[in-house]
Amino acid sequence: MSPPWGGIKYKDSEVYNIKELITPNIFDIVRTSLSIAPRIIFFLPRTLQLEELKQIIETVQKESDKGAKDIFFDVHILNSANKIKALMITFSNDLSSVKIK
Repeated sequence: MSPPWGGIKYKDSEVYNIKELITPNIFDIVRTSLSIAPRIIFFLPRTLQLEELKQIIETVQKESDKGAKDIFFDVHILNSANKIKALMITFSNDLSSVKIK
């Protein structure tokens, strides 16, 4: 998935705030997606803060209808011409399916 990043304004900021700039709410996107599929992949801006990503996962786990189940993620840096272009983040409810093979 590649949720809307907030238009061209995301480039004006050194840090991309995923909780404020993505609509619908990123918590709802992750929660709903993982209820449909065991693994989801997001294409997100390179300026995303991984600490914020961790907070999102912790919140989704706490609010889970099925109790606190683990959510794992793996971050891949996508680069071109020696520049980081974006991040590809894999979320999963199963640790064995996080890594893309």
